[in-house]
Amino acid sequence: GEETFSGQEAYTDNKDTTVYTEVDFNTLFSNELSSPSESSYSAKSTYEKMLKVNAGVSNTLYFNFNNNLISGTYKLVFKLYDNNQLIDEDFKYVIVKKKVL
Repeated sequence: GEETFSGQEAYTDNKDTTVYTEVDFNTLFSNELSSPSESSYSAKSTYEKMLKVNAGVSNTLYFNFNNNLISGTYKLVFKLYDNNQLIDEDFKYVIVKKKVL
């Protein structure tokens, strides 16, 4: 299967929000990931990126935050596809708090 990543964000000024704005992966992280258009997968979202994972084993992924990342709550969306068929979806939340100078 192929795993895709989609980044979404919401700001912490409303901790109860459930509305997220999709953002480009490259505004959040410095990792280089390929675009779904570079494979046989059809992207379902403007900013989706491909993650290469091995089926049936534990996969550890590291994402390097960009220095210009702003404070807020970020919802990371991971989707598992098999031949363009959505198999599973998972969400992880990251809260970024930067010091005000």
